[in-house]
Amino acid sequence: MTHPNLEQVLETFVGESTELLVEMEQRLLALEGQPHDEEILNALFRTVHTIKGGAGIFGFDPVVDFTHIVENVLDRLRNGQVILDPALTELLLRCKDHIGALVDTVMKGDAVTAELTRAGGSLKGRLNTYLGKTNLSLSGGPSSLSGETAIPSRTTALPVEASADVRRVANQAWHR
Repeated sequence: MTHPNLEQVLETFVGESTELLVEMEQRLLALEGQPHDEEILNALFRTVHTIKGGAGIFGFDPVVDFTHIVENVLDRLRNGQVILDPALTELLLRCKDHIGALVDTVMKGDAVTAELTRAGGSLKGRLNTYLGKTNLSLSGGPSSLSGETAIPSRTTALPVEASADVRRVANQAWHR
């Protein structure tokens, strides 16, 4: 039995993530006309959950951390604790784009840039308003970023070395 190399597995992850992000956009747009459709809401949640799980298997923490917050908002949406309005739809579409940028970055083995970190922090701040979280700056005081939360993100480079990353599956990093 032959085993796929890491490059093949990563390509599969990126390909699947890309397809899931397209599905995410389609489902968000479908919800505009049917905001209470449980089937669409559950499918939307599963798309983000699947991306998070795949990223977790490889230890792509920036993707896991960001999708976790998106997943929490989607869970509140599914449970009727949050109402889908045009502002939330627009925010979730921006989150979809950000997830795509994170997947591209980690696939290349690059470090998450300061610009990408800032963009993610801004989106996280907006998402946190749907989670009822208090806006705090990095120092623990009120945020000075126009009411958005500044949340620290990991900015470490993610190595693309077969033996180490494939074995991360065993460390259960995706259980967040």
